[in-house]
Amino acid sequence: MNQTLCFALAIALITFVPERLPGPLTEEQMDSLSRYLVDTETGERIPPVWFLSHGLAAETQGIAQLDSDEDGFLNQDEWRSGTDPANKDSHPRYITKLFLSRWIKVPFRMQFQRYIGDIDKPEKMQFQIRLLEVQGRRSSGKIGGSIEGTNYKITGFVFKQALDQTTGNKMDVSELTVRNSDTQELGTLILDRVIDFPHQYAEFRYRWNVKSDQNGELLVAPKLSELSLKPSIDERYTIVDVTNTEAVLETSKGEKLAVKPYVRKWPPGSGGR
Repeated sequence: MNQTLCFALAIALITFVPERLPGPLTEEQMDSLSRYLVDTETGERIPPVWFLSHGLAAETQGIAQLDSDEDGFLNQDEWRSGTDPANKDSHPRYITKLFLSRWIKVPFRMQFQRYIGDIDKPEKMQFQIRLLEVQGRRSSGKIGGSIEGTNYKITGFVFKQALDQTTGNKMDVSELTVRNSDTQELGTLILDRVIDFPHQYAEFRYRWNVKSDQNGELLVAPKLSELSLKPSIDERYTIVDVTNTEAVLETSKGEKLAVKPYVRKWPPGSGGR
């Protein structure tokens, strides 16, 4: 059976099942229901008895994708997390509805061009840095001071030399250490080399309190910044790291949580985010 036909049959099962079946469900009806009671995010079947045990009608059309207790979580979310779909005070963690949309990197290149002063007294030296993303602007500064036009501070200087394998001569590869004032990340500039310190952002989709076919709220935050999720805005998460496939968030208690892209696994062939 090809993928297109499989998709059409899955839609038909969900669309044309009667909203309610009269009387108690028979074993045969229970088996039939299990074919379309599916978690769209995992593709796993949800047993009809799980709905019945919580006082929900398993034969209700699209019951897995409904929010029966109106707590912002779909019944399939509650089944996956082991919470009560009929009690709005029992629900999954809000962060389980956060999904990574994309990793954004904005280049910010700098070039350590020259230094002036006595290398034995680096605290009195002057350093010149070229900012390639600011029309090649040249900025100067001292240790402990800011690099004008950036959110970086100069924190140290080390005079270094290395042997040029081609000429056999010594070449200057001195290093300038800088710190991002916002994120506290350290970086190293090497004389005459262009180094990229990209600004990194995580773009998320927050799918709490939305229907299964809706994208949810778009959230964008810089790496190492804090993020909160409504309605629990007092709980803060720090974006520790982000890549194309995963963002790592850390709670105030030091718990690290992986946030991955949203993937819809049911009906067959739906895929996508």
